[in-house]
Amino acid sequence: MQIQGKVCKPKVFFLRTHKTGSTSIFNILIRAGISRGVNIALPPPKKKHFWPKSVGSDDDNRTYNEDFLLYHSILNMSSIEYYYPRSKTLYVSILREVVPQYKSAFLFFKSWKRFGLAPDINSIESMLNILKDKSTSSMNRFYHQNINFFDFGFTNADLMTDESIREAINKIDAMFDLVMIKELWEESLLLLKEMFCLTIDQIVVFNINQVKNDHPELPLYVDQMILEFNRADKMLYDHFYAKLKRMAKKLQPKEFLELRERQKYWSDSCINGRVEKIHYQDVKYLAFDVKSNLSKNTQLECILRTFNDIDYLRVLRAVKEKHQPKNL
Repeated sequence: MQIQGKVCKPKVFFLRTHKTGSTSIFNILIRAGISRGVNIALPPPKKKHFWPKSVGSDDDNRTYNEDFLLYHSILNMSSIEYYYPRSKTLYVSILREVVPQYKSAFLFFKSWKRFGLAPDINSIESMLNILKDKSTSSMNRFYHQNINFFDFGFTNADLMTDESIREAINKIDAMFDLVMIKELWEESLLLLKEMFCLTIDQIVVFNINQVKNDHPELPLYVDQMILEFNRADKMLYDHFYAKLKRMAKKLQPKEFLELRERQKYWSDSCINGRVEKIHYQDVKYLAFDVKSNLSKNTQLECILRTFNDIDYLRVLRAVKEKHQPKNL
């Protein structure tokens, strides 16, 4: 792929993390993939994602010739480059500040159920008190400790000391071309635009899968408990936050201005408002009400900008099934 004389890698591996804004980045990348006519890796039949498995795991017998891997999966550093060579693939991920991410994940995954606690954000404190004496090395994904590192393929047994955490961070840093930061949203989008030969309109995206009450308030001491429980993820976030700030120094004020202008243009052109819908996890989220008084092409463009990963999965599977050869 080439734009304005710059050559970009043709493939992309997007390691999605949970409750970080990754669905919006997914929307950008899948629209780019569709416009380029590339093959997009779809989860196994009847599945909505690869997670909590990795691509190429022992029970994954598929042959991978896809160019874009965008659906949730666990990173397997030892095998992923076989399917997505570094020389041809842009490796991308996204992180979010630990405390709001943890609160959002707690509500989304209904973590209180595992401990018989009240279905309330305040149950985080009770859960953390239950877990504080539990061996860190025996934690798994259901406790949502260091959930970003889990998605990057590490267990808590790999993260027992600050030195081992730094080693893990260095491995991730060496593999990934861009780790975006939700709190540096515009900077992240503009860097993605440059690194993957996108246009300014291609990186305009809406806040997809926004959950109601995504930032509940808790006492500051509970926030501190969350940070201590997720120390490795905090170190991971701090590392890539600082790195993205350094990378973004080359961006010009006019780039931010243009992005905001195009964001307003598409919002004004497409959106009537928000409507409440049910996510596949039975979680309520705010979807978009797309304007109806648009040309056919504009309305389609607006709809595609509001689709989440499940919407795209339904459409892509229907297209794939339509083009599969019939049994003779």
